[in-house]
Amino acid sequence: MRSLRTLIIIFFITASAVAYGQQYLVLERIGSPKRIKFAAGEQIRFKVNNNDTIYQDQITMVCDTAVAFGNKLVLFRDIDKIWLGKENFWLSRLRAISLVGGTAFFTLDTFNRLVNRDSPVVTKTGLIVLGSGVGLAGILTLAKKNWFRVNSRHQLRYLDLTIG
Repeated sequence: MRSLRTLIIIFFITASAVAYGQQYLVLERIGSPKRIKFAAGEQIRFKVNNNDTIYQDQITMVCDTAVAFGNKLVLFRDIDKIWLGKENFWLSRLRAISLVGGTAFFTLDTFNRLVNRDSPVVTKTGLIVLGSGVGLAGILTLAKKNWFRVNSRHQLRYLDLTIG
């Protein structure tokens, strides 16, 4: 029984060392504790210096000065921009609600006035609500920034979490 307990403890120590033995590509803002980590196997969108093509590929390996995508190796200093797939949850919901709400109010108001044979069918209030909803959705779409330029403010680094 004692040897079984020892084997279980050795297994968990070994498994935890393997679990923490990971390497990350880190995009960090200088002077801020905020970091965005990309591990091997994650999808990433990036743009290389002096090229307008936006690449999207899966990270296969991270080295101390470069990142590998399949059989292609890209140096950190050659990456110009990185796009994130993440978006602020509340901003996206507010954008959807304002767009749907403005359109729904205009549609229901116009349909109700058409059924009741009121004149004018399209009111100034309906147009204001529709314009406000679509306008707010457009502003929130422009306000979302899901890309970062790699420069002196945001830098790419190599993070190795291996133990020992």
